[in-house]
Amino acid sequence: MFEKRFAAVTPQLLTSDGTNAGKITVLDASLYKVKQSISLQNTAGGARQYQVQRITDINTIYLGPLGSSDIVNERSDVSAYTTALGSFIFAVEQKRTSVPEQEIERLTYEEEPTVARRVVIVDKMGDKIDANNPLPVDATVSVVVPPVTVDIDALTPPTRSDPDNILAVGSDDGTKEAVKRAVRVDSDFDLRTGISDGANKAEVDSFRKLMVRDTGAATILTAIQSVLENDVLEVNDQETQDILTDIFDQLAQGGIIKGTEDGTISGVQRIFVNNIRQQVLASHDRNRTLTWVDPDSKKNRRVTRMEYTSAVVGFTARKDITYTLTAVGDYIVNEEFWSVL
Repeated sequence: MFEKRFAAVTPQLLTSDGTNAGKITVLDASLYKVKQSISLQNTAGGARQYQVQRITDINTIYLGPLGSSDIVNERSDVSAYTTALGSFIFAVEQKRTSVPEQEIERLTYEEEPTVARRVVIVDKMGDKIDANNPLPVDATVSVVVPPVTVDIDALTPPTRSDPDNILAVGSDDGTKEAVKRAVRVDSDFDLRTGISDGANKAEVDSFRKLMVRDTGAATILTAIQSVLENDVLEVNDQETQDILTDIFDQLAQGGIIKGTEDGTISGVQRIFVNNIRQQVLASHDRNRTLTWVDPDSKKNRRVTRMEYTSAVVGFTARKDITYTLTAVGDYIVNEEFWSVL
């Protein structure tokens, strides 16, 4: 814009179709001024002139008839200018519209309670610069933070009388409001801690063994230790004592495991069996190979041998199966034979 004239504006394509209420949209409406004469044109015909009646935002312009004095209500039908027809707007250089000096004074006066001539920063759309519409800047900001030394050396006496110390603490009930106590470290740099329910506390004695102050628990632990060291276990029930003695004898001879038929102490005892075949079948790396009579024949599609192998156990458990032909022509399993290879 010049001192007394509006500068020419190069063509801008419409970004949406014009409306019968005089509304058009462009990429930058700030290039135009209210009461400025503009031209609309499309591929269907020549340019036609209109007057800018209002600019509501950076993209929206309302148009009215050229020379209109009612910029609030008068609008022109510009629905013929569509994006499909490549419609565009432009303006030639022209004389600026005159504004009476009295109106200029009125426009810059801020009413009560301000009662002052308005001098504020606005953007190109006339909106005030504030927190919601900040002033655009193009700058590089460099912030230098001076080095800060924090003295947290709690082992060596610091040079200052009020050092910064960081301690690991806990509270009685795990909340910030409860009584706090710091973690303790002894002269050997070992963490001091204890296992306790309040009255009874387990501690480590001078021999690095767990010590319990509960005398009853200490008596039981001592008795268990004696049994383990002497291989002797005595109970008041004679029947149970006989079973325990038999168990100790069996363990001394090689470790045989027994169980009872009904799961009670007085039940009939049976020795647990764990032979090679069961070891192979229970192994985690067990593989099975099947031998068929004739897998392609429906009548003779029978398995005659199953071999289970285990690299961990190192043996193969084989099961051979024999069949009997019935009178109706079917085969049924007759016998199974297990062998270990």
